[in-house]
Amino acid sequence: MKYDIALTAIVSMLLIFAIIPSFASNSFNGQNAPDFHLTDHLNNQHSLSEYQGSIVVLDFFSVNCNECQVSAKNVLVPLYDNSNGDAKVQFLSVEITGATADAITTYVNSTGISWPILTGGDKVTNS
Repeated sequence: MKYDIALTAIVSMLLIFAIIPSFASNSFNGQNAPDFHLTDHLNNQHSLSEYQGSIVVLDFFSVNCNECQVSAKNVLVPLYDNSNGDAKVQFLSVEITGATADAITTYVNSTGISWPILTGGDKVTNS
């Protein structure tokens, strides 16, 4: 239960960053987010630094988290759709539990996510 509440709070904070660009441009404690290099579910390489200058909505999730699925489908996908392909706003979802490609594909199909789903997120969250 505590994990679900914390995850909802994280998603809510991410939405604040996406909605209020002036707030998003100010990093906490003057620090930039640490760069990471991950592969997406289609085997393409991504690094956070390649999106420098954009607002990046990072969605850390687990395919087994029902609240993550509901939030992605009901909040993130509509927010993404409303961004109208604005190149200054980038969405990345990061799977944090090492789910299989089939499980990620099922998650993508059930949520309607059309942006990159990065795998190996446990490496990012544990560093």
